[in-house]
Amino acid sequence: MRTGPDGNGRHGRKKEPITVEEAVRMAVDQDVEQLIHLQEREELEEVYGIPIIYIPVFVPCLQRIDSFLFSLGYTLILAWAYLRSPLSFPARSDPLPSIYSNHALSIAFPVVVLVHLFLSLLHSPPILPGSVSTPRRTSGSS
Repeated sequence: MRTGPDGNGRHGRKKEPITVEEAVRMAVDQDVEQLIHLQEREELEEVYGIPIIYIPVFVPCLQRIDSFLFSLGYTLILAWAYLRSPLSFPARSDPLPSIYSNHALSIAFPVVVLVHLFLSLLHSPPILPGSVSTPRRTSGSS
């Protein structure tokens, strides 16, 4: 990564605060941002049960791909069931063939809802078992 003259990766001059109030406001904003980042990191460490630095990069990528494929699967199942029902056709006088019935939709929709509810409950804090906390090393211990 190339760094600029000011050493922070940006080229150009850093805007200097005009007043003391503005300098204090900027310092407080930076501190609040750091606290928010620390809180988000602690929440992720609590969810995974280990410090974020020890999680390989590919794990969150796989979770995103898994989530996408899971949503795509739900969508395809519900679309298949909907397209097999008479609801997907405009109202007309001649009857549809017997292959088109609401039977697939009446089964697929509740099953998808129940599976989604079950998986959502598995990832909720009341059902999800608490992570086993590992003792953190301090600089004084070996």
